[in-house]
Amino acid sequence: MSKTPSKTVLPPLLILLLFQFSYANEAETEALLSLKASITDPLGFLSNWVPSSSTHCDWHGIECDDSSRTSKIDLSNGNLCGYIPIEVFSPSFPSLRHLNLSNNNFSGPIPAGSVGGLRILDLSNNALSGEIPNHIGSFKNLRSLDLGGNLFRGSIPIELTSLESLEELTLASNRLTGPIPTSIGGLKSLKWVYLGYNALSGGIPSEIGNLTSLTHLDLVYNSLSGGIPPSVANLEALNHVFLFGNRLSGRIPPGVFRRLRNLVSLDLSDNQLSGPIPNNLTGLGNLEILHLFGNRLVGAVPESVASLPRLRVLQLWSNSISGRIPSRLGQRGRLELIDLSTNNLTGAIPESLCDSGVLSKLILFSNSLNGPIPRQLGQCASLRRVRLEQNRLSGELPPGLTELRRVYYLDVSDNRLSGRIDGLQWLMRALRTLNFARNWFSGGLPESFGGKNLEALDGSGNSLSGTIPGRFGLLSHLVRLNLSQNSLSGPVPEQLGRLKSLDLSQNAGLCRRSGNTGGLPPCPGFKSRRILVSAIVAVVSLSVLVVLLFVGWRRRRRSPMIEYKAGDWELRVFDRRAMEAIDVDAMVRAGSGGLSFFVRELSEFDESKALELARFHHRNAVDLIGVCSSHEKASYALYAFIEGRSLRSALNGGGFRDWAKRRCVAMGMAQVLERLHQRRNGFYGCVSSENVYLDGQGEPRLRVDLPGAVKYGGKGGGGDGGYLPPEIKDNKGYTEKSDVYAFGVLLVELVTGRHSDDVENHHPHHNRQPGDRIDPTLKGCESCDEVSEVLDLAGRCTAVDPSDRPSMGQVVKALKGIEKRGMKMLLSV
Repeated sequence: MSKTPSKTVLPPLLILLLFQFSYANEAETEALLSLKASITDPLGFLSNWVPSSSTHCDWHGIECDDSSRTSKIDLSNGNLCGYIPIEVFSPSFPSLRHLNLSNNNFSGPIPAGSVGGLRILDLSNNALSGEIPNHIGSFKNLRSLDLGGNLFRGSIPIELTSLESLEELTLASNRLTGPIPTSIGGLKSLKWVYLGYNALSGGIPSEIGNLTSLTHLDLVYNSLSGGIPPSVANLEALNHVFLFGNRLSGRIPPGVFRRLRNLVSLDLSDNQLSGPIPNNLTGLGNLEILHLFGNRLVGAVPESVASLPRLRVLQLWSNSISGRIPSRLGQRGRLELIDLSTNNLTGAIPESLCDSGVLSKLILFSNSLNGPIPRQLGQCASLRRVRLEQNRLSGELPPGLTELRRVYYLDVSDNRLSGRIDGLQWLMRALRTLNFARNWFSGGLPESFGGKNLEALDGSGNSLSGTIPGRFGLLSHLVRLNLSQNSLSGPVPEQLGRLKSLDLSQNAGLCRRSGNTGGLPPCPGFKSRRILVSAIVAVVSLSVLVVLLFVGWRRRRRSPMIEYKAGDWELRVFDRRAMEAIDVDAMVRAGSGGLSFFVRELSEFDESKALELARFHHRNAVDLIGVCSSHEKASYALYAFIEGRSLRSALNGGGFRDWAKRRCVAMGMAQVLERLHQRRNGFYGCVSSENVYLDGQGEPRLRVDLPGAVKYGGKGGGGDGGYLPPEIKDNKGYTEKSDVYAFGVLLVELVTGRHSDDVENHHPHHNRQPGDRIDPTLKGCESCDEVSEVLDLAGRCTAVDPSDRPSMGQVVKALKGIEKRGMKMLLSV
């Protein structure tokens, strides 16, 4: 008798669980599809989010737990746009623990809702706005909250300080105002606090001393005032303290130096701190970076600073520190950068500064140091940048100093140094800037300084004699040369006529063999003839050449340009109306008188690109007029001449101290770059203060280079003189985001008044442009809130990762918003 097959009967509870699991899985899938439908995805970041046989756990950016429920949503760096979908904060994701929407273009407010089990929430680097919502306090299990790099306004909500499990809190780079809540002291689990780059005011609450687990405290670039609370010394776990760029005053609490033995970085710079530096630093055995510059500190540099075993960076510049540099400084530690400039230091430079063998930058200018330059510096092979100008140093340059192959910047000007420089061996292959002006040097000039990278040379105000060596004409990167106020004689190499800045005045009988070099008389026995000067932004007269071209002129009537030929030379003029307005006969009669252009040498010439750039017109751009070229010689781009001066000259020369004028420059440059990028034609701005010209009305004008422009300065990704972003140094291509970086550096120059070459104090944990100090001569920014916002924007523009930088369109909007808020604040005063 056969047996009847038995039936497996599932328990009712298991059936219910399977049903609930299936329903939950389907609900999460539907919620994710709804999320996708509500946002813009131009790059197809979510292209595999489609209903299919596969589970949503396989979709890009989604991770699930063992129950196939969504535990992590990571949509960072997806170029996603729109509002944050409300679905991500809905009950549809009960297992969600990690939500990351950072580095996108989301805008609007944070939607209402709560995910109770969420542990990591990262919404940083978007364009989110409004106030931080109170309901953020309902995320009770949060351990990490990052809302940095957005447009949030208002105060820090008290509810946020109820997140007792929170370990990391980042609200930096927003527009938050008001005080830091005193209740922050209740977040005993906090290890990381980053509230920098906002407009927070009031004092640092003493309750912050209750955060005994804290390892990283960052409150930079706010408007915090009052003293540093002594309770900070209770935070013995601290590794990094960044309080720079506030209005903190009073003395540095001694306990900070005695008890915070785990400190690695301490930055209290750019404040109003006063009094002496606490003298007992021996307990800071882990300290690597000490930044106290830009305060009102007095007294001596503590001798104990020389005993710090791990110290790498010491920056105390721009204070009122006096006395001698500690004699043992450099004997211990791994000193890489020393900047004690702009103080009242006296005495000799210690011989031990480079004992570490890794000293890269030595910055001691604008003090009253005396005695010789230590011989040991001539053996410091690691040196790259040396600034000893504006002291009372005497004696000769030490043997070996001019043989350091890594030094790219050497300035010993305005001292009492003597001796012959032509008797030294110059092997400085990396040298770009050399300044030994206003000393007592004698003898002739050396034939070479060791390399061909020299960009700027200033030997003025000495007792140099003899001729200018002919090999100076082979320095292809040389842009600025000043040998005035010496006793030089003889002919000047004609190649020096290409320099954009040349001063050979107040010498005995210097002369020129050809050209119009520095207004010098012709040498006996040589005929004077006019040459085409290939300077970057020099004002030149091309009349003779143009007249020759007109002798054989030929017009293409159906071409968008007008072409003239004479021998090997061709002149292409891209603006027919401008050319037809010129009276040819009058120009021929004028002879050598008058057409002035900005001239740019080209290593190659692409006619289609030239035509395209010639069609680009903007009130803040210098118009491309034409190109003069020869198959056998060279090509030169001709730009409209701007009567005025460069922005760098304006900042250096004074008289440009009105913030409204500098704001106008920032807005003009932002708008022309935005328009340039909108055309997507591969042209970049080559942004620098030397490539921005101010016309007679103070209107800024930017010269845009053609591809193939010769880079005399050797810096610019898009041409001569532009500021190099990090990606260029890593051999990556120059893009629109590279222009954004260069614009950010320009913003810093406008705010600080300092040249980018003077950038010294690099912060390893921030995209902070060195020298970020508001120019004290600025007028019309009494509150400086607007200027601080501009610095904040500059920080975003100069982010190391290009994807973290805003577009120029976003920059223009940000500048307009900053200006509008500044005007409202001015009217309310």
